[in-house]
Amino acid sequence: MQLITSTLPKKQFAETILLPLVQIIFRLHWRPDFPRLVLFILALCCTSSASPAQVKSGQDTLYEQLKKRDINKMTQREYEYFMLMKRKEVQSQGASVIEHGILTGVVTYFFNDNYGDKPDVGSEIFILPEKYKDTCLQLLRFQSEVLSRTTAELSRELGHEYPHQKMSQSDFEQLETHVSLFIEELKYDKLSDVNKVLANGNGSFSIYLTPGKYYLIARSAHRKSYSNKVEMYGQIDMAIGQVKAGQTTFAKLRPPSR
Repeated sequence: MQLITSTLPKKQFAETILLPLVQIIFRLHWRPDFPRLVLFILALCCTSSASPAQVKSGQDTLYEQLKKRDINKMTQREYEYFMLMKRKEVQSQGASVIEHGILTGVVTYFFNDNYGDKPDVGSEIFILPEKYKDTCLQLLRFQSEVLSRTTAELSRELGHEYPHQKMSQSDFEQLETHVSLFIEELKYDKLSDVNKVLANGNGSFSIYLTPGKYYLIARSAHRKSYSNKVEMYGQIDMAIGQVKAGQTTFAKLRPPSR
């Protein structure tokens, strides 16, 4: 760095080498973000002798690059810079920016009696806006029916009749088909307003969302049920999260063992 800067004035070095390099790195989404952050800070330092218009041009270029990216694929520092610039942009128009909240949580599954629960690494978590309430209620109704049928069957084997108002087989099959198709739509990203995240190595997940009520559906990567076609590729659990601006909401999901 010293060899290069010794042959170029600081202002020229920033304009011809450093800022273009930072812009290229942002475009390529280079990881890890530490070298990128260092270069960004150096760029700000070296442009201290540049005109305000040139500094603003560099900031605008970085901001435009970030605007094209999903906020959930940004690093924490990128997100903070993006929101800072967005607030300035919106406030200049006499409006206020919608702040995001964080929805985070953990997914576990029952392994065995010796180990208990383990992180459900790789499980899929679908985050649905409130407009999917009726479909989520159908999924709950289906799960309740499956659980009741399983309980009734076990009760009969133990010589006890479980008091269960059984849904007719045709109604159950119709509900099963409807719910199964909906789960497949989620899996293959056919619903554009539904977010999907994967549980990491700790079974955890985190996502930025606009404030509101969300339904979470977790599909296990380790627990399956062959008693119904909805859960053949992963048992399901549900939760509800109320996301508030600038706050973190926690949800815990544990697909049942049956």
